[in-house]
Amino acid sequence: MKREAAKQKLKRLLPRFVIRWYERQLAKETHINRALRLFGKDAVYVEIGVRDGSCTRQLMACRKYAIDPVPVAPEDIERDGVRVFQMTSDRFFDEAAEIVLGERSVHVALVDGLHEFRQALRDVLNLERLMRLDGFIFVHDCNPPAQRNAENPEGPWNGDVWKVAYYITHYRKDLAWFTLDCDWGLGVLSGFSRFPGSSPDPAAIEAVASLDYAVLDNDRDAILHLRSPLSSLPYFVQRRLAGHAS
Repeated sequence: MKREAAKQKLKRLLPRFVIRWYERQLAKETHINRALRLFGKDAVYVEIGVRDGSCTRQLMACRKYAIDPVPVAPEDIERDGVRVFQMTSDRFFDEAAEIVLGERSVHVALVDGLHEFRQALRDVLNLERLMRLDGFIFVHDCNPPAQRNAENPEGPWNGDVWKVAYYITHYRKDLAWFTLDCDWGLGVLSGFSRFPGSSPDPAAIEAVASLDYAVLDNDRDAILHLRSPLSSLPYFVQRRLAGHAS
């Protein structure tokens, strides 16, 4: 209660435009667009788990592809210039991805489908072979604030997507991972190469899948590599200044 009262007091003291700017920093779309801007007008974006297209519509990319077995009003999403694939992500990667996209063609992707570790990790690893070497994969729902958010699908549900961060940081050290502490936790994955460091290890996947929520709760910052959402702006500006992309 005291924290909420302090937040409301601060809102009354700050100019409205500052409050609006800060609130935008808490939305995943802000950070995804920062990555897309690195690639300019040619950016290709893939979203797994599009639902009603509310995220995709806000993103600035030349070509946008959305994968969801049951999207809401797909015809409306496509009218906004998004190509929608009404199928599971597994089927998309098996049957359509390389034909539609081609190898190393995706600049930025978002994994926001089924909130289950094995599926989310499979989506990440399937996307990896399609990513440009300087691209980014964002992973939503990495930071459930309480056990009920990780385990109870009846309420706001993040599932156990946080285990993707654990797997990447423990078993794929060739990749770079951090999590922006906003919008239920937004993982940022980069550092792709033409020759990935290792193939998926079934035993490691099952070991990570068996982890209890208490593992995250006891060591959240270290597992997720948490960063303030405000760190996103200097991070992507530095990438641009370093000649990350045209």
